[in-house]
Amino acid sequence: MELLLGHRLQGSERMILQIVEAETSDPPARTADADNQLPAWCNVYAGLSDQQVRTIDESIVRCRVTRSFE
Repeated sequence: MELLLGHRLQGSERMILQIVEAETSDPPARTADADNQLPAWCNVYAGLSDQQVRTIDESIVRCRVTRSFE
């Protein structure tokens, strides 16, 4: 299971497999309008001024590492 998980379980971790009854009803139909809407977490800068957004952007540390696959 660790291969499926992608890492070894830590000492206090346990994997639990559970079998549940499949839903018998069809999932709600998606509308074209719903496909064009972004999730709520995309609005993280909502209500902030341009200066506040710039301040946040300047505080983000970006790692610009190039990889060579030779």
